[in-house]
Amino acid sequence: MFRTTEITEITGVPETTLRRFIKRFRHYIVVERRGRWRYYHESAIEVIKTIRRRRDAGATYEEIESELES
Repeated sequence: MFRTTEITEITGVPETTLRRFIKRFRHYIVVERRGRWRYYHESAIEVIKTIRRRRDAGATYEEIESELES
């Protein structure tokens, strides 16, 4: 399990962008709350990297969501 700061370091996604991704794609990112902290499952790293890669390539959120569903 990884905290938000660790996810930003591993993926290179800024924290504000990461929070936007998490909010938009919450069905695909496994998160566990422990007290005031959020911990993300290892699988979240690949999902976030995929979202970032697709956004950088110009994909819309809808296109990315469609890909994640399949």
